[in-house]
Amino acid sequence: MTGSLAAWAGSSVALDRWENKILEAKEPATGEGGTIDIESDYYLVRVDAGNGAIVKLLDKKGGIDLITEPRLADNFRVLLPLPDLEANYIVGPQQKLTSHHQGNDSLELTWQGPLRNPKGDFDLNVAMRIKLNGPSIEFSLHVENHTSHQVAEVWYPILGGFTGIGEREDSIEMIPVAGGSSRTELFREFQGRAPGGGLGVTYVEAFWTYPNPMPMPWIGLYNRKLKRGIYFASHDRICRFKAVRFELHPGIGSRQYHGNWPRPDELDRDTPLGLKLHWTHFPYTKAGETFAGPPVVVQFHDGDWHDSAKIYRQWFKSQFTILDSNSNWMRQKLAFVDTMFLLPEGNVIVPFKDIPHWAKGAADYGVTSVLISGWNIGGHDGSYPYYDPDPRLGTWDELAEGIRACHKMGVKVFFFANIQPVRVDTDWFRTELHRYTSQDKWGVDYAVMGWGMGTIGARLGYTRPPLVGDCSGIPAFRKIIVTKMTKLAEIGADGIHIDKLWPHPGLDFNPLSTLSPDQATSVGRLLALEEILKACKAINPEFAISTESAWDRTLTYSNVAWAWHDNASDHVPVLKYTFPEWFPGLVVPQPFDFTPVNNAVRYGYQIFVGPGNYIAPDSMAYPTMRRLSEYIREVLRIAEDVKDTIFFGEFMDDQQGHCESGDEMRHSVFRNPKTSKRACVVVNLGSRPNDASIVGFAGNSNGEVIVRQPFAEPRRAILPVKLVIPAERLAIVSEA
Repeated sequence: MTGSLAAWAGSSVALDRWENKILEAKEPATGEGGTIDIESDYYLVRVDAGNGAIVKLLDKKGGIDLITEPRLADNFRVLLPLPDLEANYIVGPQQKLTSHHQGNDSLELTWQGPLRNPKGDFDLNVAMRIKLNGPSIEFSLHVENHTSHQVAEVWYPILGGFTGIGEREDSIEMIPVAGGSSRTELFREFQGRAPGGGLGVTYVEAFWTYPNPMPMPWIGLYNRKLKRGIYFASHDRICRFKAVRFELHPGIGSRQYHGNWPRPDELDRDTPLGLKLHWTHFPYTKAGETFAGPPVVVQFHDGDWHDSAKIYRQWFKSQFTILDSNSNWMRQKLAFVDTMFLLPEGNVIVPFKDIPHWAKGAADYGVTSVLISGWNIGGHDGSYPYYDPDPRLGTWDELAEGIRACHKMGVKVFFFANIQPVRVDTDWFRTELHRYTSQDKWGVDYAVMGWGMGTIGARLGYTRPPLVGDCSGIPAFRKIIVTKMTKLAEIGADGIHIDKLWPHPGLDFNPLSTLSPDQATSVGRLLALEEILKACKAINPEFAISTESAWDRTLTYSNVAWAWHDNASDHVPVLKYTFPEWFPGLVVPQPFDFTPVNNAVRYGYQIFVGPGNYIAPDSMAYPTMRRLSEYIREVLRIAEDVKDTIFFGEFMDDQQGHCESGDEMRHSVFRNPKTSKRACVVVNLGSRPNDASIVGFAGNSNGEVIVRQPFAEPRRAILPVKLVIPAERLAIVSEA
């Protein structure tokens, strides 16, 4: 997809002619008790002819019938809130299928209104299309709203009555969360994840929302023994808030051992056991309008979640632009330093006149990218959106002079900023900004937030500056932010870091928004990125941004991010594997953070240095940081020769390479897209030296490699290679 985001925002672009309208009645349903089949070389999908419930989904290649309990078969659900019943759900299997049309590769189902529930009849028309598209199945749903109410939620397709891919105990789910995964094991220990502990629902549920905390709208279910998996994704070209949800019937039993699913001896023959899985949209479709739902794709495939990730990447690249890593100077920097110049409690850390000294403290250790935080009125997270220099630090002219001094040293400078937070106890808020706040359905502002730093009371949260989020879906508010950011470009800034970009709240009902509630935050944020870049690049064509977010759609504008992974522990790098272009920073704020430095290289992440918890005025020259700073300089030195493979190549996770080592060791493999040569990064997480053996790479068990370790010259060796890696250190072994 090319062109501006504005052309897509708020649009229900038709995928083909079918998606322009609800299907007209064609053939009568075959009647109660009958079924309708649609079949290809890959799949057999069967629906109940009476109500359209999906009763069978057979993967022919894998021999896997997903729906093993037809009594839980389902299809869709629509929420139509009423003044006296917010939870006015219309359940698909309780509706009569009024017509269907079967083509060579598609099945079109229609439920003509009125649709019914115990509350009465409702003038809604629903149509679902099931399309067999080669190796995938696409489910689409339209809802015509002829009532006087709004359609708040639409669930589809509801795949009900399955217990895994093959044997339940061998089934695993991969749910992308932030840059990692949910770390759940739903097929063994079903963890209910709902605000309030799941009150209000008979069964247990677990759900995750996109675009926060999910960075991509897909999940993978797989069985390692069968080497077979399912990709379940919403292929939505509009960046709408949505949720993927599991529901377990009939419930769970809390136990210490052996999982919490019901045991066979606990179930009687009349009680069905299984999961329901679906995507939920929140369109708030008005009276007289139609919700045109995006395709939800089900695709069986060989392998595990890595193969699901490849499917999503292929679709994403066909629809959206991914920023070229070579076009963003921030993406070229393997490390950067961040310091808060002024805390919100008034603590002055670095005045503008000391910028040259501060920047030199980074440059002397090989880091030539610096971030100035807390430069604005009120200090860091203090008085947004007053994006003007705080007089306690200096003037615009002094700030500009500091930037010029950095440039003379070969150091790039960018600034910390935000898109949405505003301080509530200001004149500006009282006279204007209060109109732009993010609001819930009842017009109430979402909760006050804030981050205190300079006192214990502030760090406890009691005396931190009071901030609320304003609605990015309001053009007038975005214009304020764009104007402020343009001033930074005018004084010579090389870029900005946009913090708190996570798309929250998922639904924003401010009536001034030009976007629907499910797009006001997500599409609004993306429009802000687009507008900022356009304005700033008109002044400086190389102007760049980084973001605090793990979110696929930001890759069009920036591939540098803060994701806040636990810097010393493992995570499953799902977003990095799907999009190697993504370059999150792994934070290094303390003087003995050697493991985070190593892990940054292990994952192909940026080294995010915040000396002394981001308030060391000497930057990396801060006395307690110097030993670590010297190590960072060495790591950058040895990484320089292989950066095209590790930092700009393909991240292979633990695939394509075989490393034998102890429990305290970890490794990752990268591939150079130009030469196809690979590199293995081995990290010792332990507190003593450990051995590792690089047995080989896929298809290469006896080739020549180059071994690189800090404070040593590169050496050549022949596979397999045995290494001794000191405590909390790393080694890089690359194909010669």
